[in-house]
Amino acid sequence: MASRSQAQPRTSRLEVRRLTPEEVFGLGILSFGVAAFANLALSNGVPMLTVVTGWLGPLVGAACIGSGILLLYDDRLPNWRLQAMIGVMLALLAQMAGTFIWQQPGVDWAFALDGSHGGAIGRAFGNMLMERVGRPAAGMIVWATSLLGLYLFVRHSPLMSVPIWIMARLMHVLRIGEVPAAQVDPITVSAASDPPVQEAEESGQEDMDPVPVRAAAPPGPVAAGTGPAMAPSKEALPADRKRGGSGREQAERILEDQHTAAVAEEDAGRQRFLPPLDLLSRALNPELEVAVQQYANRIENLYSDYGQPVEVISIDSGPAVTRFGVKPLQVRRGDGYRPVRVKDVLALREDMKMGLEAESLRFQAPVPGRNFIGIEVPNQQRLVVALRDVLESPSFEGGTQGLHIAMGQDTSGAEVVTDLVAAPHMLVCGATGTGKSTFMNALLVSLLMHHGPDTLNLMLVDPKQIELTQFSGLPHLIGKVATSPAEVPTMLLWLIMEMESRYAEFRRVAARDIAAYNRLAKERRSVGALPYIVLVIDELADLMLIGDDTIEQRICRLAQKSRATGIHIVLATQRPSVDVVTGSIKANFPARVAFAVSSSTDSRVVLDGPGAETLMGKGDMIFQNQGRSRQQRVQGSWVDEDDLKKVVAHWRDQAHDFAPATRVEPWRGLFGHEGR
Repeated sequence: MASRSQAQPRTSRLEVRRLTPEEVFGLGILSFGVAAFANLALSNGVPMLTVVTGWLGPLVGAACIGSGILLLYDDRLPNWRLQAMIGVMLALLAQMAGTFIWQQPGVDWAFALDGSHGGAIGRAFGNMLMERVGRPAAGMIVWATSLLGLYLFVRHSPLMSVPIWIMARLMHVLRIGEVPAAQVDPITVSAASDPPVQEAEESGQEDMDPVPVRAAAPPGPVAAGTGPAMAPSKEALPADRKRGGSGREQAERILEDQHTAAVAEEDAGRQRFLPPLDLLSRALNPELEVAVQQYANRIENLYSDYGQPVEVISIDSGPAVTRFGVKPLQVRRGDGYRPVRVKDVLALREDMKMGLEAESLRFQAPVPGRNFIGIEVPNQQRLVVALRDVLESPSFEGGTQGLHIAMGQDTSGAEVVTDLVAAPHMLVCGATGTGKSTFMNALLVSLLMHHGPDTLNLMLVDPKQIELTQFSGLPHLIGKVATSPAEVPTMLLWLIMEMESRYAEFRRVAARDIAAYNRLAKERRSVGALPYIVLVIDELADLMLIGDDTIEQRICRLAQKSRATGIHIVLATQRPSVDVVTGSIKANFPARVAFAVSSSTDSRVVLDGPGAETLMGKGDMIFQNQGRSRQQRVQGSWVDEDDLKKVVAHWRDQAHDFAPATRVEPWRGLFGHEGR
C-alpha cells in the first residue's frame, strides 16, 4: 500500500481501508504473473509455464501482471479497463490452440513436456476443436477468436484514441485544405481560420485565449512561382522561436500545443455522447383562455366596494397563475385625500379570495423592485411546462458551461434557469404529492442532458428506495444509489476527504477553484481535469431523525467549504420542520425551493416567511435564490417517466465508452468501522 500512496498522495487515505474482493483477486493474479516470470528465469530445464502455454509463456505472464494491476488500480487508470486484458487472454488462448492446429495435421492427444505445439493448453483446445469441427473450421474459429480478443484490447485501452485522433486530424486537415495554398501561412495557422477556435468562441468561451496550432511543414516560400524563397520575418515567427531556448524546451512547447489541440478535439467529440433532446417530449397544452381583463375589473370593483380603491397596472399570465399588479389609489379621509395603505390592501385577502372564487391567492407586497402589489390568481386551466421546452429556450444557452437546471416558467411565462455552481447548494421542501419528486427528476435529467461522466459525477441517497433508485447503473454514479441511512455518514466523510484532497491539488498547481484548475488541465499535460460532484439526498428527515448529529455536522462542513472544489449538495425533504431543516443547514443553503406546505410555520422554516402554504401543488413552487428579495413563483419543469427512462437507458448504453467513476463505493470499510 505504500507504493500506491507514493504514486498518488491525494488518496493516501485508502491506506487504512480493507481490500475489496476485486483487489484481493487482482493481487492474486499479479502474484501469479510475477511467479510465472520467476519460473521462466530460474528453471533449469523446460519451465513449467512453457510446458503449459508453449512459446506464449512470457506473454501470458505479462497479461496476468497487467490484469492484476488493472484490478488494483482500476479507479486510477481511467483509460484502461479490465476488458482489455480479457481480450489479451482470449487472443493468447486462441493462439495456443492455433499453434497446435497449424503444426499438427490431425488429432494427437499424446502429451509432450517440451512445450511444443502451443503447450498443454494449446494441445487440449486444438484437439477438441479439430475433433468436433475439423481442421479448416477450427482454424477459422481460432482466427475469429484472436480478432475478437484484439478488438477488445484496442476498444478498452488508450489505443482506441489513436484511430479517433487520426480521423479528427484528417478532418481538420481537409477543412484547412479548402483554403487556397497561397493564402496559408506555412508556419502558423491563423486563429481566425482555425475551426476549433471558432467553435469555442461560438460556445461562449470568450475568456479563453485560443492557442494557434503550428503547422508541421518547414519554412518555405509564401507561394510557388512568385519569386525566390524568402526567410520568414521575425513577426511571422512563433513566440517560442523568438524566445529561442533549447531543443528540449521547444519540444515541450510543441507537446503542450498538441495537448491543447487534442483537448479541444476531445471536447468536440464528447458532444456526440450526450443524449439528444428528441428523447424528451414536448408539452401538448390546449389553448389557454384566461379572461384577464374580467379578473382585473373584478379586482378593482371589489376593492372599491370595500373603500380601498386600487388600479390594476400590470398583468402577467403564466402557465399556472396570473399576476395582477395592483397600485393603491387615493382615498378621501376627512378634509383631504391620502393613499391607501398596503396593509389595508392585504387585510382584504380572504374577501378577495371569496369574491374572485379562487382556491388560493398569494400576495407580494410589494413586488421586489416594483411600485405595485402583486396578486397571484390561479388560472382556470393549468399548462404543463415540459422540461424539453425549457432546455430549448434561449434562457438555457450555455447550459454546458456550468450545472444549469431547468426550473420551469415564472408567472409571466418566461423560462427560469439556475446554475447550481452559483447557488451553490439547494434545499428543496414540499409536502407529499406537491411535485417535489418530479422536480428532483427534472433536476437530474437537466444535468444528464448536458454532462457526461467525465464532467459530472453523482452521489445519490434515497432512504425511501423509491425515487432515485431508477438512476441506478448510470456511469456518472460514484458507487451505487445509497438506500441505508447507516451508510450516509461514511459517504459524507469520504466526500469531505475528497474535498480536502482537491484543495491540496489546487494549492499544488496554484489554482483558485475548479474552474481555474480545469482551465490549466487544457493547457498542461501534467494536470488532469476534475469533474463536478453533485450529492443528492432525497429525504433528509430520514437521516436527521436517526439521532446522530454526525450527518448534520458533515453536511454543514461540506456546504461551507466545497463550493470552490466543484462539490455541490441538493437536499430534499417533505418535513420542513425545525428539527429537520436546522438553522445551520439553512445558513449554508441559500438556494431554496418550496412546494406547497401545510402551514405558514413550515413556510417560514423554508423561506423565512409565509407564502408556501398558499401554493396549489402539482409543481407550483416558490424559488428563492440568494435571499428573500429574489423570490419567484415558478411552475416546475415536468419530465415524463418514459422520457426519464430513455435518458437513463441512453447513458447505460454509453457506459462502455467511459471508465466508471468507481467500481465499488470508495467509502466502503473506511477506517474499518463506518459504512457497514
